[in-house]
Amino acid sequence: DDRIVYKIGGFGMSTKGRGKEQPEVIILTPYSAPELLLHSREYNDRVDTWGLGCIMADLLSGTGASIFDGESDIEIMAKVFGIVGTEGIKEWSGYSGLAADRKSKLPGDGGVSRLRHKFPSRMLSSAGFEVLSGLLESNPEKRLTAAEALKKPWFRKQRRGFAGFFKSCMVGVLPET
Repeated sequence: DDRIVYKIGGFGMSTKGRGKEQPEVIILTPYSAPELLLHSREYNDRVDTWGLGCIMADLLSGTGASIFDGESDIEIMAKVFGIVGTEGIKEWSGYSGLAADRKSKLPGDGGVSRLRHKFPSRMLSSAGFEVLSGLLESNPEKRLTAAEALKKPWFRKQRRGFAGFFKSCMVGVLPET
């Protein structure tokens, strides 16, 4: 059987508190947001929307493996910043507070995003890419929230398929607007 089965479990890292210092995350996964990979204690509920973006990218890639998979946090970081670039995270207000040893682990050649190259227009429409790139924004202050993502044209125009799946998962979770 060539089917790929995805099981989505609790992310457990999100919090609504802004500016509140959180516990350091020790266990990192291919779904960990850049701020967690850099061991920041300044994170919020947008770490979960990063995870949704990772799942979206994994499903679109069709390989059954995470696009950010790695054996260590350094390998995961290299894959993340190799695809989404380092520009966004370096513009984040929390970046200046990161430990120098963490900043030094960023890939040197990872400045600009290569996400569109990874998911060209023949694979993902511009409306779909707007959602994916918004969820996989390395600057958490600019990253889409779930509510913002659901307001994008990609979700409004499609009632079936992948977009419909995500919207059906959110029924009753987010207020209707």
